[in-house]
Amino acid sequence: MENNKYDIGIIGGGIAGLVAAATALEAGYRTILFESNIIGGKTFNGGDLYLNQFVQAIKTNSNQDVISLHKLFEQTERIKKQYIIQLFPFLNYHENFTLINHKAEILDANTIKSNNEKYKCRYIIIATGNKANKVDIDGIDNSLKQNITLYATDFNKLSNKAKKVAILGGGRIAFELAMLLVDFGIKATVISRGNSLSH
Repeated sequence: MENNKYDIGIIGGGIAGLVAAATALEAGYRTILFESNIIGGKTFNGGDLYLNQFVQAIKTNSNQDVISLHKLFEQTERIKKQYIIQLFPFLNYHENFTLINHKAEILDANTIKSNNEKYKCRYIIIATGNKANKVDIDGIDNSLKQNITLYATDFNKLSNKAKKVAILGGGRIAFELAMLLVDFGIKATVISRGNSLSH
């Protein structure tokens, strides 16, 4: 259990969790970060950075007759990795940093459990951000399994054969995604449950 003792335990590997880890490591704290999905969260996987790279790539390739959506996905994936390496080098190696790619559960004020292991932490930081709720719609679980329905963070799994896409959510990212799809000749429908562009 001695090896599983840390000063700082962070749950969530999005931008908030990564910044918290960088700050803790700069202060000399032994730090562990838990992320069950993809490092970078929505900021690097479907958020502003990803979309801005799409826009820049479209501008760069604007004189070409045919632009491949999937080539742009690959390009932005490479750029995303470069950004993460440049901004958060401790992810490659740091003697005081441990990354656990698994779900985490808080057992008490100083204990985190993940993958049947317990980790003692002087302080626990919850950096899970504003998790999008899975909407209660008949058949959504099945459609997620079949990649018919995608989360914004899985947008690069969009089928080459897609001709129509419906986007659930009326935020800015929903409209930016819709505009991107329209540029590639895909019909996009935005479905908003409340006010559009409210933020």
